Amino acid sequence: MTAPAADPILGFWRYKSGVIGVSRAPDGFIGTVRREITLVQCPHKVGEVMWKITRSGGDYTGTHLGWTQWDDCDAERVPQTAQWSISGEAGDTLKVHVTSGDTVRDYDFQREPSQAVPVGPGDHVWYWFDNSTQTPHTSQAAGIPRLEWFPNADPNDSTDYQGHGKEIFEYTFLGNEIRRGQPHMKKFPGTYAWLDNNPGNLTGVQNGTDFGQYNNKFNWHNFLIFPSFDVGYAAIAAFLRQDRWKNLTILQAFRDYAPAEDGNDPDSYATSVAEEAGVTTDTLVGDLTDDQMAAVQAKITQIEDSRAGDTYRYDSADLPAAIKQLLPSSQ
Repeated sequence: MTAPAADPILGFWRYKSGVIGVSRAPDGFIGTVRREITLVQCPHKVGEVMWKITRSGGDYTGTHLGWTQWDDCDAERVPQTAQWSISGEAGDTLKVHVTSGDTVRDYDFQREPSQAVPVGPGDHVWYWFDNSTQTPHTSQAAGIPRLEWFPNADPNDSTDYQGHGKEIFEYTFLGNEIRRGQPHMKKFPGTYAWLDNNPGNLTGVQNGTDFGQYNNKFNWHNFLIFPSFDVGYAAIAAFLRQDRWKNLTILQAFRDYAPAEDGNDPDSYATSVAEEAGVTTDTLVGDLTDDQMAAVQAKITQIEDSRAGDTYRYDSADLPAAIKQLLPSSQ
């Protein structure tokens, strides 16, 4: 089965000094702010999903997240009807038509090479060097852009990299170092838990609870990214001390924390955690003492497998040129 070629709306688009990255989503595409954008008066912050886009034939329609009052940044934020069209000889202009009530606004975005969009702490980049063409590929999408890089891959097989899985790496950018791993490859160095300083593989949502993570920065599967291991480790207890868990038994909680549909065995997970804490799986999470919670944290860290990969300084000569081009000039 042949997958479609890369869609022309994919990539980075610049408006004034701001940049938005368009990537695939299960039901179409999303546009995520990569560098703060101000369209009228109010800023769209880095990490915000500003666009949700679907395609029918050659038409792109969907929603733009805006304000009910264009000039009032404290006004309610709502999805507004939007249309996108690509123009220019090289397909380098993205015209966005936004409607909110009786107000209509149009914006022209220019295509921006990914190398021009600097990364910052909490960001991640997928990297693949195509040896057959001697071409480097980078992507700041949440997951590996399989169908862009490997058009003949099976769209229904998330592990089909056309034989190139071992050549793909993920880089995460922390405050004082860059980490490299291959979290998509089973038992390979550099798991998500290690890359993200997230030993519990905690997940989050836009503008969610602050556990000390980089704000609105996520890895694949919405994994949170933390500035240090200690902060990420402490976050496990804070995460499980939330009201949503306290009246659940350990068994109930871990069926949510590590659901079977994600490839986990939540009942075995719960049993292991409970045994480590010296309690039963019928124990309420809210009844765990601090010492018992510390045991739970340690067991979760063991199960989630924070396996190290490679680390680099920002000025390392060993970084690929395509990654160096993404670094802020101040590094």
